[in-house]
Amino acid sequence: MFQLSEHTAQEIVDKMMQDIPYNINIMNDQGVIIGSGNRRRVGTIHQGAVKALATGKMIEVWTDGRNEKKGTNEPIVIDHKRVGVIGITGNPDEVRPFCNLVRTTVSLLIEQGTALKNSA
Repeated sequence: MFQLSEHTAQEIVDKMMQDIPYNINIMNDQGVIIGSGNRRRVGTIHQGAVKALATGKMIEVWTDGRNEKKGTNEPIVIDHKRVGVIGITGNPDEVRPFCNLVRTTVSLLIEQGTALKNSA
């Protein structure tokens, strides 16, 4: 199974944040942040991502807490496997459409990478 590298995840975050006015995090299949608009968070566990990976559903956080900020966390699912999570900080009603867009972009990149790897 193809996985996103930290480098690729960070590139996606950097490019998407040029058009999306919210912080974006990309987490791996363990809930560890591998790309973020706040680079100090790279390498840390994201609790919303852990919950999204466990349930397979979007997790919405509606109030800032000590260890989490309000926003959405949506699992990235490839071939029925949860391979990561997209998180966007902000009011869930505002960031939900952006989360879907980033998730689709990341899913397409993973699928393309897998196809290229399998054809080689």
